[in-house]
Amino acid sequence: MYIKTLLLAAFAAFTLASCDKDEDKPAPSQAKTYKNVGMALKDGAYGSWTYVNLATGEHESHPDFGTWTYVNPQTKEVKREQKPGSLADVKIKWDIAFRYNLVRTNDGATKLLSATEFAQVKPEELKDVSVKDTIATGKDRVLVDFFKMRQGVVSSTSNDVRNPVLSSVFTRKGQMPNITYEAKPNVVALRTKDGRHFLLKFKSFSNNADKNGFYTFDVLQVK
Repeated sequence: MYIKTLLLAAFAAFTLASCDKDEDKPAPSQAKTYKNVGMALKDGAYGSWTYVNLATGEHESHPDFGTWTYVNPQTKEVKREQKPGSLADVKIKWDIAFRYNLVRTNDGATKLLSATEFAQVKPEELKDVSVKDTIATGKDRVLVDFFKMRQGVVSSTSNDVRNPVLSSVFTRKGQMPNITYEAKPNVVALRTKDGRHFLLKFKSFSNNADKNGFYTFDVLQVK
């Protein structure tokens, strides 16, 4: 089935369904809404990942698996610590993962579209979905250990992976402690490593308690 046919069919009988665990999952051609996908912060915003299966809405969270480097700017002391675990510990078949406001794919690719609604997406726009993940270096790296940061120690991880498109869908507004995030209106196209295609439209970065780090977004799988 061509992408155009599926898009038209999906919106002719459009049912926007919430995919909480206790609700029935809609048919694959229907758009879905995943609500409040994320995790409560413990040692800092960037110390853990939440992995998401876009087809089912399943998700699970794990601590970062990288090598963490600690640098004391005053003493110049450098320490490295390999965190336990690996991606093999993630039991679900995952397509994207959230680390606070940074997002990665599972060896997939993305493209920011001009469309602001799924029904506006043209089939030709999905022919060049090619933006791959990158690993941050230098000043772009995130601080993964907030506890150490309060002690004056700068920390980073070798696993600082992010997708440039997905990690820019929210714009930061305001100053601490009143920081909010505003979603771009654009639809994002995602191609998984096994060739499946999804359309994503991000809506919110906070949960019902106004805590940041929880994603609400619409998903439509196309073929």
